[in-house]
Amino acid sequence: MKEGALADLLLLNPQEPALVPHFNLASDLIYAANGSCVDTLICDGKVLMRRRKVEGEEEVIEEARRVAHDLLRR
Repeated sequence: MKEGALADLLLLNPQEPALVPHFNLASDLIYAANGSCVDTLICDGKVLMRRRKVEGEEEVIEEARRVAHDLLRR
């Protein structure tokens, strides 16, 4: 870390089932945490995911559904 550098930060949701019952935080993070525990992701100072939502996610899902539907009709 250095002053003026852009941040990389991962925020976890401590209420995710994988992290409960909070007996040992270090152990929970090393052995139990997984991608579903990630709430917010900041990379190079840019928020890539906030509250488990990625910007444009709905549009990507809708396009994938449309393409899948078109493929099934062939």
